[in-house]
Amino acid sequence: MRRSSKAGEGLDRILERVLAHALRMLAAAHGYVYLVDPSGGERVRMRVAAGHFERFLGTALRPGEGVGGTVWKTGRPFMVEDYDAWAHRRRDVEPGLLGSVMGAPLRSGGEVVGVISVARPEGGFGERDLQVLVECAELAALALENARLYAETREELAARRRVEEALRQSEMRLRAVVAGSPVTIFALDASGAFTLAEGRGLERMGLLPDEVVGRSAFELIGDDPRLVGDLRRALAGENLATVAEFGGVSLELHLSPLLREGRVEGVIGVATDITERIAAERRLKESESELRAVFSAMTDAVLVLDREGRYLRISSTDPSLLYGPAEGRIGRTVSEVLPREKAQIFLGTIRRALESGETVSVEYELPTGGRERWFSARVSPMSGERVVWVARDITERKEAERRLRESEERFRVLADAALEGLVISERGRILEVNRAYTEILGYRPEEVVGSPMLERIAPEHQELARRRIAAGYDRPYEVEAVRKDGRRVHLEIRGRAATYRGRRVRITAMRDITERKRSERELREAQEQYRRLVEQLPAVVYVDRMDDTSSNLYTSPQTEEIFGYSPREWTSDPELFVRTLHPEDRESVLAAHARANARAEPLELEYRLIARDGRVVWVRDSSIVLRDEGGNPRWRQGLMVDITEQKNLEQRLVHLAFHDPLTGLPNRALFMDRLKHALARAGRSGDVLAVLFIDLDNFKFINDSLGHEAGDRLLVAVARRLSGATRPGDTVARLGGDEFTVLLEDIPDRGEAARAAERVAEVLREPFRVAGRELFVSASVGISVSAAGSGSVEELMRGADLAMYEAKREGKNRYRVFDFGMSRTAHDRLRLENDLRRALERDEFRLHYQPVVRLGDGKVVGLEALLRWERPGRGITPPDRFVPLAEETGMIVEIGRRVLRMACSRAAEWRRICPSVAVSVNVSARQLRTPDFADEVERILHQARLEPCGLVLEVTESAAMDEPGEAAEVLRGLRELGVGLALDDFGTGYSSLSYLKRLPVSFLKIDRSFVEGLGGEADSGVLVGGVIALSRELGFEPVAEGVETPGQLERLLELGCELGQGYYFASPMPERAAEELLRSGARLGAGANLPGRRHGADGR
Repeated sequence: MRRSSKAGEGLDRILERVLAHALRMLAAAHGYVYLVDPSGGERVRMRVAAGHFERFLGTALRPGEGVGGTVWKTGRPFMVEDYDAWAHRRRDVEPGLLGSVMGAPLRSGGEVVGVISVARPEGGFGERDLQVLVECAELAALALENARLYAETREELAARRRVEEALRQSEMRLRAVVAGSPVTIFALDASGAFTLAEGRGLERMGLLPDEVVGRSAFELIGDDPRLVGDLRRALAGENLATVAEFGGVSLELHLSPLLREGRVEGVIGVATDITERIAAERRLKESESELRAVFSAMTDAVLVLDREGRYLRISSTDPSLLYGPAEGRIGRTVSEVLPREKAQIFLGTIRRALESGETVSVEYELPTGGRERWFSARVSPMSGERVVWVARDITERKEAERRLRESEERFRVLADAALEGLVISERGRILEVNRAYTEILGYRPEEVVGSPMLERIAPEHQELARRRIAAGYDRPYEVEAVRKDGRRVHLEIRGRAATYRGRRVRITAMRDITERKRSERELREAQEQYRRLVEQLPAVVYVDRMDDTSSNLYTSPQTEEIFGYSPREWTSDPELFVRTLHPEDRESVLAAHARANARAEPLELEYRLIARDGRVVWVRDSSIVLRDEGGNPRWRQGLMVDITEQKNLEQRLVHLAFHDPLTGLPNRALFMDRLKHALARAGRSGDVLAVLFIDLDNFKFINDSLGHEAGDRLLVAVARRLSGATRPGDTVARLGGDEFTVLLEDIPDRGEAARAAERVAEVLREPFRVAGRELFVSASVGISVSAAGSGSVEELMRGADLAMYEAKREGKNRYRVFDFGMSRTAHDRLRLENDLRRALERDEFRLHYQPVVRLGDGKVVGLEALLRWERPGRGITPPDRFVPLAEETGMIVEIGRRVLRMACSRAAEWRRICPSVAVSVNVSARQLRTPDFADEVERILHQARLEPCGLVLEVTESAAMDEPGEAAEVLRGLRELGVGLALDDFGTGYSSLSYLKRLPVSFLKIDRSFVEGLGGEADSGVLVGGVIALSRELGFEPVAEGVETPGQLERLLELGCELGQGYYFASPMPERAAEELLRSGARLGAGANLPGRRHGADGR
């Protein structure tokens, strides 16, 4: 198998494996995979190939060209059963090379990106094969998708490293800024130890950075339980703000957890000196203590609302929390109770909570008690399209935050300016911008000062920005802005009102998040595409760690359908895989995994798992190794396909390969294998064993008369009885047709084999009920015995076969034990067979001819060609000695072909002497079953230059009935050529009148057994007369065979028979004598005195 180039070798290797797998599964010899040409254009290019297609490697294919182009163009699987006969076959493919061809599309993201195709020269593809190829195409498509995702993941990792480097540079700049600011920025690791402490605020506490870094924050805090609790909450992942005192300095602490992949890796904190502010607030608190006492006694309001904002339940009756009294509010909507803009906040928050399925937080203002109050609410979805709305009055917190913002405004401006774009605006117009702003949007400061604040926001986002500004929200929001050069950038914007240089202004900070948004979008698309692909596969995708635990990181949802275990169970239970392994496979599978992990190499194996419900599931597990940035093997990603059905099919096929499909008994292959092993065991133990060869008597008659279905039912019933007549350890097999064998092991002597044969005869003696009839069946049994493993498998089988034929010869329905006399008979038969084969090579066959005469006047109207074998040193061997053997061995086909050529050649010459004469030639049943027999006759006639009417082919009644449908079709073909046809030996077979009427024959030859009874005491004239009348009724010309006496001739004339042949007229004669007879024009019979006339068999 070859690939197109070194480019994309990883993908090509996967495609090669998929193609090899398809060729192996489908027993195909040739195959290829085309992929969309990366250079563009509507073409696909061959990437990998096997067999004949390797010489086309790298070539392109247009839509509709060949099988591959057809699949690509239609996007559907396609199969051609005979490629040479296909109208759209490629002319550059040699005829007879491909046979059956089929192809299937490769899809990625809903698009056809390639084609896989295989060819089997011997043909025979079916729909099941096409489905297997479609499954292989899905595997190839998955490989393509994985390769693409792997490339995208590498690019994402590279982009992440660039972002990390930018963050490092940013951190350095931040350190420089913070070092000169009055605040302190610090960082803690997961244990609470300082990893960073910067800022002049440390000096007021009497500390230096080097004295702090490395120490535990809990050590500095001391035994203050509140601070210890706050710090532990921050380390647990909670954002919080708190106040602490160190050495007489009051600090406001903002603590935020540092998260990585959902885990808290530390805390980032900002400490601001609020000593003076605390003193002011303390005085304020003292003057407002009574009011604070009231607020501290208030509880949260809990509401239950539906999607339309309808109040379903209210837990508080405090009007200050509810925008009015609670009475009469149940059943009404927020739109009916609240101001329009406030109701919209409620409805929008309810919608977000219900659509996201997660808790949503919201802050809002409501005019209650004569003033605007701030509330913080957490809104959680419930069943039935409802939400729980828990609201808390945060007015005081908001007021404190407002005062805090004013006191810290200048610091925030300075800190943010170094990292983000900063805009100070008044009444919507820009007063100042910092350097980062100009870098983000590409304008010089003088180009934007005095212009509207929203002028550079994208038009479609200006309304959002206007609403946020009007609402005074301090939360970040995202918009798009237009740079001076026309490019768009994504911005994250935060804005707040502040006092700046004695003026009320709005400070807006903006961060360029264009790259982050692009990365997030691409990552989301890739993850979603990969998730959809994985979840649609008819297989389980998994990712395991390559460590000592081999714990599972991910398992696709299909695992629950196939194995009954959820993905969560696989990831949470490291021992589940080991427990579900089939006990017989556990050791080998774990060892294979250990070897593959140790070598960091791919793994592919088949094994069994036990599903939750106890089912045994066969899987094909294919996995590859994924490495980290340093090239170290970290994960194993695999695909687990359920092949239980395939394995069951394989087991059934193995069973079919060694068992007879009709009876379920062992077939010849399994019987011979068991006999071989039995002989080996007997050789070691000295035991006696025997083989019984059983052939049903006259089964062909039942099969022909009642039909194949009845015959099959009879064979099944016989098999059942034979199995019941043997011991549990014996083997009963069907070799084919009506032949059965029995293997008897560990028997005391040959007498036990004879008793087994008698049991066979006994169980067959009872009638069989088949097709509504009672049938009686007997069998001829041959026995071959081996003591202590003597003899070979072939010798035992041949001995039992010969003994069976001896039983047949002696009259059937009996058994015989093999002896050496049978072997001598077989030896004589083998010598005769060898001589017969050499006779063909040495041209030892001759034809004699017997005249067919008109009975009324003795005129010769035809000659029947009769075969003779002149054996050197042995004289002429009669046909009854060798024709049956030729029939049995199949040599009769070649002998018959040679006879036909000789007879047609003589007939062509003799018709020049006597134009009306025709030569008859006997045709065997085997010749009649030859598929192109009619074409062969036509060729021989053409070569001999003989008109078809000068040839008559004689078919025996039994040959015509052997396969009635096929025989009638061949005879019709011969009749259409103009060849005469005769039904020979009529009355000796079992043909039906309905079938005879369909045969296209011209002559019906009355067998000599009927003719010899004419003119004697037991005259058979009634029977012969009936045959003649039947022949006339069917439109046949009767011809009497074996006419030997004047009385027979006279009786035939009386019965209306006009044609005949036999020794009364002439015995069979050589070619020269036959030619002289035709030249003389002599009339035969009626007392004519011809040389060679005698009485007896015609010796045909």
